[in-house]
Amino acid sequence: MCIFATVFQISCFLPGEIDVPPHIFPFYPSPPFGLPSGRRNILLIFLLTCCNLIAHHVGFLAASSKSSVLDGVLGQLKMQIQFLKEPQTAQTHQRLCALVSSMSQLAGEIFFDLHDHGTAQSCYTFAATSAHEARAYDLWASALVRHSYLPIFDERYEDALPLLKQAEYIAQQGDLALPTKYWAAATYAEAESGMGNLKACQSAFERAHSVHNLTGESPAWVRFDGSRLPALQGACYVRLEQPDRAEPLLQKALQQSAKTGRRKAMILSDLALSALQQTDVERACTYADEVVTLTSSSSSGSYVITYSR
Repeated sequence: MCIFATVFQISCFLPGEIDVPPHIFPFYPSPPFGLPSGRRNILLIFLLTCCNLIAHHVGFLAASSKSSVLDGVLGQLKMQIQFLKEPQTAQTHQRLCALVSSMSQLAGEIFFDLHDHGTAQSCYTFAATSAHEARAYDLWASALVRHSYLPIFDERYEDALPLLKQAEYIAQQGDLALPTKYWAAATYAEAESGMGNLKACQSAFERAHSVHNLTGESPAWVRFDGSRLPALQGACYVRLEQPDRAEPLLQKALQQSAKTGRRKAMILSDLALSALQQTDVERACTYADEVVTLTSSSSSGSYVITYSR
């Protein structure tokens, strides 16, 4: 991860105040001096080249590892915003806004994993504003989807629904080869399940299942495909107290996610709840023991248990 150190060191040479929500940069004073314009142009080219690579690598990190690169992510985000304050061509400005949105969403994910929901919300709001300015509809929609995870986590499902309705609508204006609108639909189904609306949940999943018709590769910031649906749908049926429907979906998801500790723990947690709903206490305890084993060394253990309730 040496690229993070490089970006962070370079960002220390960039001057100026940052007009972003104060929670995002609580520990970053403005450096006292800048760089000549020629060197700044080189940095801009470097920035545009490496940002997607960084987002891609961080996307595959576990939550505990993500927190260790937070300074690098914030350093790069600060550098991007500083470039936005300077005169750029319309095309470059638009690309920078898109990069800022992507990196701000990544920062929001890290703060969410650290249970700093206030700062995560600031990141997601800023990401949505930046994507809107960039006319990057899929990035805009994804920022809204990620924002909706905050009220879903707190079981304020009614607050998540407006964000997800807007996300699904905006994604319709984006790249139809990307899975963004299906991601929004699947998350909308989660919120509807929390509200106890079985038909609305099933209808949203019908829309989400069209993701299987896509064949292209998605950018790193999406991280959603058809393999996510069995676990999501199973979890929704658990919320709706439909264990007979939940069980086969969760078992299928468990087979697909065997190599992913965090996701596997979430699936096992839902299987434990499904077993309890079927009054099978012994099987529920077996699943719960597996969850404890998987999460004992994970910084996201509390997330797994709480989110599945």
